[in-house]
Amino acid sequence: QSLAYLSGGVSIEELFIALLLLIVTAITFSVVGLFISSFTHRTLASTVISYITANLLVFGIPIFVYISIAFLSSYIFGGSLNLPTSQQTILEVVLIVVGWIFVCTNPVAAAIGTEIILLDQQSFLYMNIPLSNGNNMPVISPWIGYVVIFLILSTLLIWFSIAIVRR
Repeated sequence: QSLAYLSGGVSIEELFIALLLLIVTAITFSVVGLFISSFTHRTLASTVISYITANLLVFGIPIFVYISIAFLSSYIFGGSLNLPTSQQTILEVVLIVVGWIFVCTNPVAAAIGTEIILLDQQSFLYMNIPLSNGNNMPVISPWIGYVVIFLILSTLLIWFSIAIVRR
């Protein structure tokens, strides 16, 4: 408990997840800069495009999701869909998966989503989301999806950078 007191009440799991998210984010944004610099000829252009790409990843995805929800919420959640229970469950699952993909592709959203799951369900690996038919849908914690997606993206971008430079 003294370690938690020294770190401001932060648990070891929270500290590990935050550090891992920070490291993966730094690696990914560095690899994005490396990839962009592999096909641009000027340093300034590479730097500007890298910053724009990083800002789009961090701020563009949440803005896109917010605008999409604003336009689609009245249609999907406004009661205009009179679906049978089975189709409503399928729609719920699809919306949860799409929402989770958006959460897992943004570092801030992944950190906040992970903290919410950690506080609400006392689990840093997964949570159960109740569906309208009474079943629960298990969903992995956003930090796991974020780490997997961004490490795969980093690996692919390094591979493409090598292929571009070899030409």
